Amino acid sequence: MAKVRSIAPSNQRVKAHPTEVDCQFAVIRDGAGDTLIHLSTFGSDNRMSAPKSSQSFQLDRPMAEQLVELLIDTFGLNPGIPSAIEPPSPANVTAESTPRVDIAFPAVAEQGVDERIAAVVSDHEFMARYERFAPRFSPMSIGILLSAAITSNGRLPFDTVAQLLGIRVSRVRQAIAVLSQVINGEGATLLEENGVEVVLHERLMFEEFGVPSRS
Repeated sequence: MAKVRSIAPSNQRVKAHPTEVDCQFAVIRDGAGDTLIHLSTFGSDNRMSAPKSSQSFQLDRPMAEQLVELLIDTFGLNPGIPSAIEPPSPANVTAESTPRVDIAFPAVAEQGVDERIAAVVSDHEFMARYERFAPRFSPMSIGILLSAAITSNGRLPFDTVAQLLGIRVSRVRQAIAVLSQVINGEGATLLEENGVEVVLHERLMFEEFGVPSRS
């Protein structure tokens, strides 16, 4: 029963719920006059008492944009056009069936991927994590992003990251949450974001993947 402040991939082990509930919505405004959508779910049919709100949350515009993008990606939706094909169920979605996004960002593409970054994205452990978490970006796209970061002292603003990955700025936090699962080791924070920029800890990353750093 609160306002959603972030949407990111979950590491929880979840499965389909056996019961169904109804959801109602209301469009309201907060104290600053900004629009919010309020969603409330009501008890399942098995509940003995009269239906009443059991869970509720609210979304502002930035969170709504992230949720819409997530729904489009997950269900293969084409806004405004009825879907004629049933999208694959999550159980059938694999690393091979998940679309990859290859982009060409001239300022970086001309320089190519740093040779040390190339060693990272071709590392066995990196590829194992890549297949496990199945990000929607190819290893080349990730390599371009990491190369740009190390040439910018380990920091890239959100708008630059959005250009590099070919996504909207509103989706950068979600994208980095996924990519950090591939880059970060257990207990090590190598790639992160602080709300305005993406931060890469270069030395720690090279140590994690056994790649010598330049002196």
